Amino acid sequence: MRVISGGEDFKIVTAYILRNGLVAGLGSPYSYKWCSVQLYYNPFVELFRGIGAWDYGMRKIRSVIKTRQPIPERLSFFDDMISPLCWCDYKKVEKVFGSSSEFFKYLGRWTVENEEESKLEATEKNAYTDSALVSKLKDYCSLQGVGSVDDLSAAELRNLIRMAHNRWGASKKQIERVIGISASMVQKYY
Repeated sequence: MRVISGGEDFKIVTAYILRNGLVAGLGSPYSYKWCSVQLYYNPFVELFRGIGAWDYGMRKIRSVIKTRQPIPERLSFFDDMISPLCWCDYKKVEKVFGSSSEFFKYLGRWTVENEEESKLEATEKNAYTDSALVSKLKDYCSLQGVGSVDDLSAAELRNLIRMAHNRWGASKKQIERVIGISASMVQKYY
């Protein structure tokens, strides 16, 4: 996490977040179920209202969300998940972008990730110990649904190496040592 510094930075960060599914190889922002991109500049946005938490049923909520905690009544469910309208201020985002063409221009920029990663690197870069980095790698593999780094696809491995460098402050040598891949492979994706 980092502080957003102005409207231009907000646009870059928003596009970066909305493109996460695409960059991770999960499909376009529109095909990625947990992305809120479908709310912006959508004349049919009200169709996303969903079913109120109490109408949805506590048993169903517990099985979908995996919690026994009380759910706020204001929440609504859509397609077996909390409706994005409950947590996303799409009107604010539309106001900052000003027009749909500006929004889609940023969403389509291939350099958004590089811009945001360099800012994260400058503000959040931490050097982790090998054991802490191993823990991060295990978490990443778990999120990808694989047992180890060896089971990652090429795109997932590239993303992991970039994250290890940009977000976790790992050096080339540390990535090579902890992940167990060649220096040329690290250099290729670093």
